[in-house]
Amino acid sequence: AVVSTQSTGKQQQTTNYEAVYRGILQRVEEGVPVTRAMGEAHVSRSSFYRLKIIAELAMVDRCLYDELMEEGLSAGAMRERCLIALQDPATKRKREELLSEGTLLKD
Repeated sequence: AVVSTQSTGKQQQTTNYEAVYRGILQRVEEGVPVTRAMGEAHVSRSSFYRLKIIAELAMVDRCLYDELMEEGLSAGAMRERCLIALQDPATKRKREELLSEGTLLKD
């Protein structure tokens, strides 16, 4: 498969949503309050909730997430599409499993 540099750039952005979220998650597991972990990651509350939804979709349905990333949507548009995707019953179930395992932060 041929990968253009443009999509590679987007792929890089993908990794960042998830990496930042996982970094915050890690700090929370270490007992740091969420707001402090967000501050350390230089993420505002509104950005965090957008990031959280996008990262959750990445962790719940990587294929769909990759498809959305290919579209090169803005973070806001990406969030909207992820919210819709997370309403799907199968996706919702998988998300609930990850929440109960503690893999995702509770809302």
